[in-house]
Amino acid sequence: MATAKKFACGFCKKAFTSERTLSAHMCPKKRRNLEKDSIASQHGFRLFQRFMLMNTPTKRPPAFENFIDSKYYTAFIKLARHLMDLRPINQEHFVDFLFSGVKDRDWCKDAVYEKFVQHILSKEPAATGLERSIKTMSEWGEKHGLPYNEFFFHVAPAEATHMVRLGKISPWVLYIAETADHLFTRLSSEQEEIIAAVIDFDIWRVRFTRQKDDCTFVREVLKDAGI
Repeated sequence: MATAKKFACGFCKKAFTSERTLSAHMCPKKRRNLEKDSIASQHGFRLFQRFMLMNTPTKRPPAFENFIDSKYYTAFIKLARHLMDLRPINQEHFVDFLFSGVKDRDWCKDAVYEKFVQHILSKEPAATGLERSIKTMSEWGEKHGLPYNEFFFHVAPAEATHMVRLGKISPWVLYIAETADHLFTRLSSEQEEIIAAVIDFDIWRVRFTRQKDDCTFVREVLKDAGI
């Protein structure tokens, strides 16, 4: 009696008695391969390559097959989607920050990003923070049909708080702009606490005292812009 022909899945090696059942079969690795052209999968793959280059002796970027075989596949896909939603400042630096000791289960936690924001804000030049803040205000103005220099007059306190938490509005602007008081007077106590957790005014007051030339530069730019 002839032995029935076997059809095996190329990913999990499970055997089937017909092509029809093999075609209907969907194991995790096969699904991952079918989704390889999705934005999340492509982004997750690049993150996986970066992680492997940073944390293993390999000098050659791993192949996609290594990615779908990885037990951390889901973690990288989750991180990819998180980054697309978050749109962090200095994304490359944030990714390196995550891959330099942060556990994968913590990659998408708000507290981890806030720690990164604090680190970046403490190191970047005043001009960088100023430029990013004005860009954020300009994007806000275009979205709402308002002049960007009226940002502090009209931005919703919750939206402004979120921008500060994400690092989109720098302390150099928040604490130096003459018009910023129009935001501060509308913040709730909870929103004030959220902002203070990211950019402690007492710490920044010391920095402002030490970097008087930078303060003068930022103040003049903001004044010329009517902010």
